[in-house]
Amino acid sequence: MATVSFRITDELKRELDELSAEKGYHLSKLFRRAIEDLRDTMRHGPDGGAFDLSLKDRLILSNQYRILGSVSV
Repeated sequence: MATVSFRITDELKRELDELSAEKGYHLSKLFRRAIEDLRDTMRHGPDGGAFDLSLKDRLILSNQYRILGSVSV
């Protein structure tokens, strides 16, 4: 298994230590699960499913995006 290293604040480290102790996980398992969840969300969207849009839906969404971009607030 590869090793990754990054910095977090002392406060966040204390909170994560407490959380991992409550869950009965090693801290590395807690990070692994969080990173896997983030990867899945980024890959498949927040609901876990792929974005299935028809061509018509894509065009509508694109036009709405353009319209909203041109509206000044």
